[in-house]
Amino acid sequence: AVLWLKWLVSCRPLLFTQLRSALASLHPRSFTMASMRDDNVYMARLSEKAERYEDMVVYMKRVAEMGPPLDLDERNLFSVAYKNSVGARRQSRRHIVVMEQEIAKRNPAMLADVQDYRQKVESELTSTCHEALNVISSTLCPKADAAADVEAQVFYHKMAGDYFRYLAEFHEGDERNQDIDGAQTSYSNALVAAETLSAIHPVRLGLALNFSVFHFEVMKDSSKALELAKKAYRDASTFLEENGGDHPDSVNIMILLKDNMDLWSSGVMGDEDGTQVDDL
Repeated sequence: AVLWLKWLVSCRPLLFTQLRSALASLHPRSFTMASMRDDNVYMARLSEKAERYEDMVVYMKRVAEMGPPLDLDERNLFSVAYKNSVGARRQSRRHIVVMEQEIAKRNPAMLADVQDYRQKVESELTSTCHEALNVISSTLCPKADAAADVEAQVFYHKMAGDYFRYLAEFHEGDERNQDIDGAQTSYSNALVAAETLSAIHPVRLGLALNFSVFHFEVMKDSSKALELAKKAYRDASTFLEENGGDHPDSVNIMILLKDNMDLWSSGVMGDEDGTQVDDL
């Protein structure tokens, strides 16, 4: 039957489309919603392979706004899509800022053009961050709350904290203060929910890593950053000593925490982003 169906799909695409429509007419909502979701997830994976993250964002935004909550795999795809879309623009902005400083010294006549270009990138960055934050607050968090899915709750609150943090990196004045408040609230909500997760849980460790980066980079509070990172690292180490087990993802995050602690303790600021190691 499977081989016959494959032949039918390859040799009779029009007939297959008609068959699919007929099946959909029997249970239109369930069939259509499920197939649309699967189609968008498939296209999101294809976009990731092709490194077309703007397309991936479109597909995963659609999935996020459909029916049931995202499963673990879909949640990771959603995160990867926005992380790469925003990450490319953050990196672009850093390069432009460096160029802007050089142009100001070597060719002041070009400075206005470079500043306009930086503002264009910042506008795109703001728009994408706000889009992610809107999907998280209006769709993903409510679904996670309704399902009482603690891991998803921590994941989405942490993700919201991250996007507020990205905005606070370049916004100024009242706008920056609002971003800082949003990040503080989101990270704090995630931290409270994460208390029910194991100390070695990668989502809990990822939260500690990114929240500590927020304190160091945005708030310029190295003591608070170190306090948060040390506690997460110590609790995870104790868990491993007492329980053992294989936790490769968690161990990798612990390495990042340790690298940050060593860097911050040395008093070295690292690169322009405030750290020489990546967050999650």
